[in-house]
Amino acid sequence: MIGDVTRDAIHYSSCELVRHSMLNENIAWLDGYLNALSSVDGKPRSYFASAFVLESNSKAASSALVDFFKPEISLSFSKFEEILDWHGYLEAALSDVLLKKPLGAQCEDDLVCERRKYLSFRIMDAIGSMIGSYEKSLLFDAEVKCVNPGSRCRFFLVSYNEQYIVLQFMDENCI
Repeated sequence: MIGDVTRDAIHYSSCELVRHSMLNENIAWLDGYLNALSSVDGKPRSYFASAFVLESNSKAASSALVDFFKPEISLSFSKFEEILDWHGYLEAALSDVLLKKPLGAQCEDDLVCERRKYLSFRIMDAIGSMIGSYEKSLLFDAEVKCVNPGSRCRFFLVSYNEQYIVLQFMDENCI
C-alpha cells in the first residue's frame, strides 16, 4: 500500500510539474507577444505590455497585485471590477489597448480595427490554452491611478488554479 501511495504521489507531482512548466512556457510566449506588439505601438518605448503569473496565496486579486509591486510601486486603483461572463468582455477590451497608434500614426481605418480583433483573438486563444475552460475562472479588470492624468495603466487578471494570469498594459508616463 505504501508503494502505491508513493507512486501516486510521484505521478501527481510529475503531472503538476508538467502543468506548471506548460503554463510558464505559455506565459513566456504571451509575454513576448505582448511586448512585441507594444514595441510597434506609439513612439519607441511609449507603451509597455506584458504577461505574468501571480500566486494568489488565497488573497483577493487586488491584494495579490498590490503585494506584487510593493515596495517599489504603490498601486492605487481608480477601477477594480470582477467580470463573471468575461470571454467577450476581455476580447473587446483588448481591442481597446492594442495598436492604439501603430508606428506612432493615428489611424482608425478598417484594416487596423480588423488587426486589433485578430490580435485579441490570438491572446484569447493563448489564455484559453492555459486555463482550459473560461467558465471555471473569473476576470478582474483594474485601472491604476496614474501620476500623469493623460496616462493609463490597465491590468486584466484571470483566475486560474490559485493563480492569476496577469496582462498589463501601461503608458510610459503612468507610474
